[in-house]
Amino acid sequence: MHQPSPCFVRSIAVIAMVLSPLVAAAAASPSREALITLPASSLPLLAGSRATIDREPALRKSLAGESIHMVRIDEAALPGLAEAIHHDLQRCAGFVRHDSPDDARAWLARSERATPAAPLARPIDAQAVVRPLLGALTETRLLADIRAFSELRPTRLYTSPHGRAASDWLASHWRELAGGRNDITIETVPLTGFPQRQESVVLSIKGSEKPDEVIVIGSHLDSISSTADAPGADDDASGVASATSIIRAMVANGYRPQRTVRFIAHAAEEGGLIGSQQIARRYRSDGIEVVGMLQLDMTAYKGAPNDINLMTDYTDAAQNDFVEALVRSYLPGVSVGRDKCGYACSDHASWSNAGYPASMPFEATLRTANPNIHTPRDTVASFGGTAAHAIKFARLGMAFAAELAND
Repeated sequence: MHQPSPCFVRSIAVIAMVLSPLVAAAAASPSREALITLPASSLPLLAGSRATIDREPALRKSLAGESIHMVRIDEAALPGLAEAIHHDLQRCAGFVRHDSPDDARAWLARSERATPAAPLARPIDAQAVVRPLLGALTETRLLADIRAFSELRPTRLYTSPHGRAASDWLASHWRELAGGRNDITIETVPLTGFPQRQESVVLSIKGSEKPDEVIVIGSHLDSISSTADAPGADDDASGVASATSIIRAMVANGYRPQRTVRFIAHAAEEGGLIGSQQIARRYRSDGIEVVGMLQLDMTAYKGAPNDINLMTDYTDAAQNDFVEALVRSYLPGVSVGRDKCGYACSDHASWSNAGYPASMPFEATLRTANPNIHTPRDTVASFGGTAAHAIKFARLGMAFAAELAND
């Protein structure tokens, strides 16, 4: 996922560090220019990065009321920018990558629209299906999944050969979990413009009655740091592992949904929501009906009094209410709060931008999120070496998928 500090001095140092030979080597590709959009409050963090800021009046709105600007920046500087935004502004990555200025304008125009049309009626009435599936989720197995994915070192950076290796590893792992079932498929989706680099990984369980209606459980498989070491245990091995645990439990219980359930580990979230933009736009252009999308980005660090915090921006209000009702029905004792995520904080923004109902339950509030993300300290130890918090999100993701797939 993408405290204000006493000053911006640290940010400038981070940007300078990211331009060092160490990070250039980690990128493992020739330097190239990236076109991004980000809020005005992030512009001071570009000091020393030789970025070009386009103050075009057409990009002066966001859902938060903050002006948005196009910026051209060396791609090698993006990890440092992401780290600076997190540590100095207490936001997640906070920028979107675009193919062109017209693409950037179109993104902003879509973001300013109203939330998607009213969703399907959603009674919570699949207890006989959901409860056995919840019983198959275990903290021990979930923690092992987090460890396994975060130990794909030194990094899962999307521009690095290690990022592609992480895609291949996850696809192989999910294929093994599928157990040869003929209603389960696994595919990888290349990043346009990044040949031989990281790919999004998609596992689909085909619906038995309404296969053309799809429920999406999202996470992101890349990690990022301004050094070469980026374990990304919480951000977002915890989300990938939560999805993996749901898949394992569904297969172990022989679960066959009425609607298609699709798990997507998006590539290059930290690079500006690249993988999720490509997939969500393709779904929209192909007319694929997404009944609901739930993004699991950081689930393991309990940083706030409420266990689960639903982000209210770039999400669907009616679906958020449904998600909170799921917690009341299936997760007794788990508390729910609301917070705002900020501009382009995770992949749910891409799905919302494409017109689909999206939600993002988060591990804390944005201001109390894991302070170790985007650094080498984002390890299992940083959230106490336990999956006690993450299991709540795995259970919520399971309830979301099974209720929507069978309503």
